[in-house]
Amino acid sequence: MPALVRTVLFIAIMLLQPVFAAETVLVGAASTGSDSEPDVLVWTAWGGPSLDWLSRQLDAFGRASGVSVGIEHMALGELRQRTLLAADSDERTADVLAGVPHDQISELIAAGLLADLSSFATADYLADLPEASSTAFRVDNRLLGLPLTLEGPALLVNTDLVPDLPRNYQQLLETAQALEHQPDLNGLLFDFSNFYFAWTWFGSNGARLPENGSDPVDLTDAAWLRAAGQLQELRYTYELLPAGADYQLAHDSFSSGRLGFILDGPWAVARYFAAGVPLTVMPLPAPTGAEPSVGFVTVYGVLVTGGNSPRTVAVNAAKWLVRSAAQLDLAEQAGRIPASLQAVDELAADEILHGFGLALRHARPVPADPGLSAVWPVLGSFLAELDEAPRSEAQLLELLEQAEQQLSSH
Repeated sequence: MPALVRTVLFIAIMLLQPVFAAETVLVGAASTGSDSEPDVLVWTAWGGPSLDWLSRQLDAFGRASGVSVGIEHMALGELRQRTLLAADSDERTADVLAGVPHDQISELIAAGLLADLSSFATADYLADLPEASSTAFRVDNRLLGLPLTLEGPALLVNTDLVPDLPRNYQQLLETAQALEHQPDLNGLLFDFSNFYFAWTWFGSNGARLPENGSDPVDLTDAAWLRAAGQLQELRYTYELLPAGADYQLAHDSFSSGRLGFILDGPWAVARYFAAGVPLTVMPLPAPTGAEPSVGFVTVYGVLVTGGNSPRTVAVNAAKWLVRSAAQLDLAEQAGRIPASLQAVDELAADEILHGFGLALRHARPVPADPGLSAVWPVLGSFLAELDEAPRSEAQLLELLEQAEQQLSSH
């Protein structure tokens, strides 16, 4: 089966997996009896081919190290809740939490349930991670998780409409504009008022978000102003985005084969292929004209519980799962994008996974501090105002100042 088709099929299966009640599956070395406790207990929210991969990897780890491993699959919310509750009860908690997103663990961090893995992560492993993604699980100089896979937006291209990929941002705009001039076609669409997608323009210009909810927010520096101007150009100068352009409009247009470029994530690929859209994936050319572009990324990792006293066998299991070879196997078997730079490079023949891997190589982890929750709606409102009418540079600066004042008042 071609790598591209295999990837799409596995992503489709992964998206359709139901969530079942937790049931412990034993793998690894033979246990002393059917009712015996596993030497290592692993909880995961991953199902389908990803769970199959986890079972195979942990079985190999257990057999190599002579330990039994129990695996329980549950919804992410249940995983977090059970971990929190087990800390205050006699229930056994997991030693390892596998496939957990970096922005969903604030309660576990606050409760002191996660082990600092700084002294266990090898220099080779850390050097094989994208620089920004390697910081996703760092809190107060502690490494509270080992990055395993990445998820975030990239530029999806309809290869029927765009046989030659744009080499830079200006060529992207020109190609998209040429498509707009053809009947019933669109050039470039994305969810304009969603800061998650629009951040690529701000991040690529060097804009910075606060590290936590107590940091001051400076939205009036040159980077924010440049990005706002570039977004406005898409809307009014190049006329690529109609008023109120949202995800549904972009998705429907791309699904129907009428759109050349869409900024979207791996979660949408299977649906586009099911609709018969031939596509490839590439990084959005940097709006500044200099690579790389900087979007958002969610980093899924392997966490070890136990606070200041993690079990050595649990740490070894976690390290086994994040090996570059294991990440490559996960990509090939379950369609997940590796955090490992080496694994992404070895996926060059799979243009979907390779394209997302390249696009996310320089992405910034989605801000995880709960104190930053006020930032998203304020910046979304700013983008909605940007969508209403063309504005001068002075007026754009005024809008940014107003957004900054709103954030300062929270």
